[in-house]
Order: sequence, then structure tokens, then C-alpha cells
Amino acid sequence: MRTSRAWAAIAVLGAVGLGVGTLTAPAVAASAPGTATSSPNRAGYVVVRADAAIHHARAEWVVPSVTCGKTDARAEFLVRLSGQVGGHKRTVPFAAGTTAVCSGGNATYFGWINVFGRSRLPVRAGDTIKADIFCGYQEADLSIEDLTSGAGAGAGAADIPFPARHRAYFIAKSATTAGDRQPLADFGRLRFTRASVGAATLDQLAATRVVMRSAEGVTRAVPGALGAQGAFDVVWRHR
Repeated sequence: MRTSRAWAAIAVLGAVGLGVGTLTAPAVAASAPGTATSSPNRAGYVVVRADAAIHHARAEWVVPSVTCGKTDARAEFLVRLSGQVGGHKRTVPFAAGTTAVCSGGNATYFGWINVFGRSRLPVRAGDTIKADIFCGYQEADLSIEDLTSGAGAGAGAADIPFPARHRAYFIAKSATTAGDRQPLADFGRLRFTRASVGAATLDQLAATRVVMRSAEGVTRAVPGALGAQGAFDVVWRHR
């Protein structure tokens, strides 16, 4: 879905709420492509191309059921394109994903796309989600689809210059509010499938494995090995 000279209105199938998310730069330590690294709030895989733009990233996953305790917590699962590499200027990240929230011992779930604000889409644990992000030099398309319910959301733009994006993320993430990282909701095991950059799946690329580890050395979430067709698991370890 594309429009001319302005961001299109968010198109949503089904009832949605509208909220604004805070856009933050990826908190991942520098490393060579194809190696392993750590982040205090991200676990999964990232593809970095310092000398070439990444235009397209997509993946599917099943919304994991979270186990809620007495402490409020959140977990996000997403695909993201951003562009902070070396001397490149910081760019607004384009992302699509799902969030699980534990509040008062109860779990709620929603999907979203993030451009310059965030649009929400109702989802449920067990639903299969497909996220697709395209960003060219003067056009962009983002979409998220609940393949179980048939609901979806999308946004697009054209005739606007976009800085090149050099990183594609496929991650589980803990939330950050006012600079403080929130507890990571216990999502058990998350499985990404069909994770790809352009025409190549992650198992065909030099993707960097990212372990979520706190500044105190506590391992919070761990990605498994890449399988065929860009499939991999992320396992929760600690909030």
C-alpha cells in the first residue's frame, strides 16, 4: 500500500487501538557479521551490510503464551530495519511485531507496526504472525498480518527520501520505559520461521547471533542455531 508525498493512513482490518511508541537505536554490541555478540535487551539474529543497503526483511512467528507472576513484565517479538553502521547517520527504524504484557498477573497481547508512531492490532497467544518490511530510497511499505484471524495492518509512503538501512533484526526484546528496562515476560520458547533478507533466508547469510545478557552478566534470553528456511528459536531464561 503506497501513497504520494506523505505517509498513508494506517489501514487496519478489525478493531484497533492507536498508540505512540518511543523509537530507540538498537542496543547491540559491535561485532563482525556471522559471529556472536550480546545485548542487554535483545535476543535473536541481525544481518549487517555496511557497504550495501538492505531493502526488504520479513519473518513469521507464533505468538508465545507468557507466564505472568506478581511482577509486571513485557516481551516484544519483531522484525526491524535500521541504519546505524559506522559513519552512517542514525535513521528512524521501521519495525513490525507483537507484544505480550503481564499486568496484575494477567496477560494481554497485541500486534503493531512502527513508523513515526505505533498502530496496534489485536492478536492472541497461538496466532501465527507474518511481518513484512520494505524500504527503498523513496518509498516504503510495512505490514503485519495475523494469519490465524485474517486481520492485518499496513502503512506506506512514496516520494520521500529515506536514508539507507544497513541492519535487519529478527529479535525478542524487553521493553524500555523512560530509559529503564522492564522485566522480560516469561515467553518460554519463541520460534521464528521464514526469516529472510531480500531473496535469501537467514541460514544462507552471515547473520550475527545475539544473546540477551544484562550488564550484571545475567542471561535473559538465548537464540538457538539457524535452521532451514531461516527458522530459529529464542528461549527465555530470566526476567
